[in-house]
Order: sequence, then C-alpha cells, then structure tokens
Amino acid sequence: MTMARPVTLFTGQWADLPFEEACKLISSMGYDGVELAKEFKHKIHHIHWKDLGEEWIPKRGTMFGCGFSTIAVGDGVVDIKGVIDVLKDQDIPYSTLEIVGNEDILRRSKAYIEKYWN
Repeated sequence: MTMARPVTLFTGQWADLPFEEACKLISSMGYDGVELAKEFKHKIHHIHWKDLGEEWIPKRGTMFGCGFSTIAVGDGVVDIKGVIDVLKDQDIPYSTLEIVGNEDILRRSKAYIEKYWN
C-alpha cells in the first residue's frame, strides 16, 4: 500500500533537552498529542501513527510506550485529526503506521490519515 503523502512523532524531538526537562515539559502538556505537535512542530520530520483504545486512558502519563496499536487510527482516544491539522503544512515526507491486526485495520487507518492529510 502506498500513500499519496507518506506520513513519525517520537521522543527524539526532545533529544536536545535534558531528560528531566523533557519530562517536565511533556507532563505540563498533559501528554496531549496536539499540544506536543504545536510545541515541537519545527522538530518533527517523521510520524509514527497509532491510536489508543479507551483502556489506555488511565495509563496515560504513567508509563512509556504501548507497542503497536491494535485498533485503526481514528478509532481511539488520540486526537489524530488535531495532530494532522497542526502538522500537515510541515515538510514531513514519510510516516509509519504502527498498528497490528487484519487488512481492514490497515486500510481504515490509511484512509483516515489520507482523508485529513491531503
């Protein structure tokens, strides 16, 4: 599958900050993807797309990493459209879907990102 505009958001954006400072900054934003995208927009060059189901709400901000998503991008609690709205004018030539599951989950995730990115 190819995307018209391949579309990764990862903690490397903060590699120039001391770890404690990066943690304080991220924590102050409430782990909100849209706020993080606004703050670090100029440092984001690749996006790893994934969404989180409601079962992750109590875990947000208490643990690092969640592996691959098992639901389609756009079906969970992450404001993917909000992140896209912030980043779509950036020069981001590539991205990665970090999902596992059947072909339908992949197809719906791709369609969701393309719908709002293009």
